Amino acid sequence: MAGPTFDRYRFIRRADNLADDQATSAQIGLVLTSTTSQEDVQRLFLSRLRQVIWGDNAPHHWHEDFLGEGVLSLVDLSGITAPVYQPQFFLIGPKDGTNRIFRTTPFHFRQDAVFGIQIEVFHNGRRLIQGAPTDTAASADYTVSESGGVGTGFDTINLLTFAPVRASSLIAKFQVAP
Repeated sequence: MAGPTFDRYRFIRRADNLADDQATSAQIGLVLTSTTSQEDVQRLFLSRLRQVIWGDNAPHHWHEDFLGEGVLSLVDLSGITAPVYQPQFFLIGPKDGTNRIFRTTPFHFRQDAVFGIQIEVFHNGRRLIQGAPTDTAASADYTVSESGGVGTGFDTINLLTFAPVRASSLIAKFQVAP
C-alpha cells in the first residue's frame, strides 16, 4: 500500500488572524485521510500546536502573544524546579523495642493537608496510618511533629501502636520541604 503523495507549494504558512488554521481534533482526523498538499499538513500541524497549548475548545489562536497570555515557553517550563522526593528513607532512631520516636534528619518533610502532601511510613512493607497530633493508638499508627517547634519543619515520626525491634524495617517516603 503506497502512502499519500503531497503537492508542494511556494510559501510556508505564517501567523495570521484568519481562522483557517483553527481545526478541531475531529476536523484534523477527517482531513488526515485525504490530505494532498504540504499546506494542509502545515495547517494541521499549527492546529495541533494550538490544541496542545490552549486545548481543543479554547477561544485562543496559535499566533497569539503567549507571554501576554501567561503561557510559559518550553525553555521557561524547563527552569521550573520539581519537588525533591525521598522515595525510600530509613528513619533514624534506635530500634530497641521501647523507642517510638524516629526522625528524618537531615531532611524536613512537607505536610500539607490541603494538597494531600504527607509523609508515608512503612513498617516491614506495610503502610502505616497517619493521624492528627491528638489521635490515639486506636485510630492511627503514628503522628508527625516538628522537633524544633512550630514553623521549624516536620522531621519527627511518633509511633503510637508499637515500638520497632532491631529486625524491623522502618522506611519513609516523603517530599522534602524547601
